[in-house]
Amino acid sequence: ISLGGNASTFGILSSGSLEGGNITITSTTGEIDASRGALKSDSTNGMGGNVTLEAEGNITTTAIDSRSTNADAGAIQIISNSGDVDTTLGRLKSSSSLGSGGDVTITAAGNITTDDILADGEYNQNNSSANGGNITITSTSGTIDTTASLLTSLASNNAGNVNFTAARDILTGGIYSYSSGSGTGGSISLESTGGIVDTTLGPLVSYSTTGTGGDVTISAWNNISLGGNASTFGILSSGSLEGGNITITSTTGEIDASRGALKSDSTNGMGGNVTLEAEGNITTTAIDSRSTNADAGAIQIISNSGDVDTTLGRLKSSSSLGSGGDVTITAAGNITTDDIFADGEYNQINSSANGGNITITSTGGAIDTTAGELTSFASNNAGNVNFTAARDILTGAIYSYSSGSGTGGSISLE
Repeated sequence: ISLGGNASTFGILSSGSLEGGNITITSTTGEIDASRGALKSDSTNGMGGNVTLEAEGNITTTAIDSRSTNADAGAIQIISNSGDVDTTLGRLKSSSSLGSGGDVTITAAGNITTDDILADGEYNQNNSSANGGNITITSTSGTIDTTASLLTSLASNNAGNVNFTAARDILTGGIYSYSSGSGTGGSISLESTGGIVDTTLGPLVSYSTTGTGGDVTISAWNNISLGGNASTFGILSSGSLEGGNITITSTTGEIDASRGALKSDSTNGMGGNVTLEAEGNITTTAIDSRSTNADAGAIQIISNSGDVDTTLGRLKSSSSLGSGGDVTITAAGNITTDDIFADGEYNQINSSANGGNITITSTGGAIDTTAGELTSFASNNAGNVNFTAARDILTGAIYSYSSGSGTGGSISLE
């Protein structure tokens, strides 16, 4: 199937004030070429229509747009049963000015390559029940590449979830799931069952202004490389009610989080846990789990057969008014760190606030913390500090300090 149009005209348009119609294109044994003109269904007062493309072979598109002004947008679905999907010639957009965005789903046996994908509902707090759509991309035997694009699910209420699953590599640009109100920032999940995950060209952000940040989960068979730079996060999960967990797992490879910080924070709820586990080396810049009024989350880094190097930034699990979280590093090889802070409130505003424990274990290498200092402060009990290494242990200053009637934590270097 080959569709018409050009850069200034639609290939297919279904538009009505009360409702836009559905657009459905199906090729039983062939391909779909929608690269010339946009496919659009829109409405002012009713729903935008669903846009569905399914083919046995390759599917190529320019812009696809389901839109409504005062109601909800329709869903966009693209399915290639045995070929590739390429939408790099135009963005996929399911959006509403005052309603909810629609889901955007791409499924292919082969490679999937995209331009921008926008699944945005109203997000200026004119409709507090407006949600963002989910973005789901699945390649059963190929690669997912969204590096040419920006993916967003924005809304006044709940933002949508973003889920990528690929048999081979996953390469992304920026991904944002953002609630401007009391809803949740959507979860972000990237899973490569047989390749790498590379997000170096953009941050992963799940955010809620007065609600809960979503979990961010990355898993890969091989290496994982995260994005950000000195002024931007690699991963951020933030919400006034709670920060989401950040979990990064490489089954056989390494984790490189050296470019941008990993952060989960909350004002009124708990900071999320941050967990990194790899078979090989792990390198990080700053990792931060933080809360203002509640407890911080735990930070855990595990390398099963390699080294851990966190000298490019501090590890901080801290709370202004609650307890600090535990910080744990375990590696088969050498462990080298910058500052590590596991501090709870320590100005006697909350006499039950505790410091977190700091535990570092190298089963076959050395521990070197001389580039930073380690602290566990609290109004109540300070945390314990325990180092165990098969080889040398080299430290800078270590402080476990209770400002109240609690105990200073034990310090053990073995």
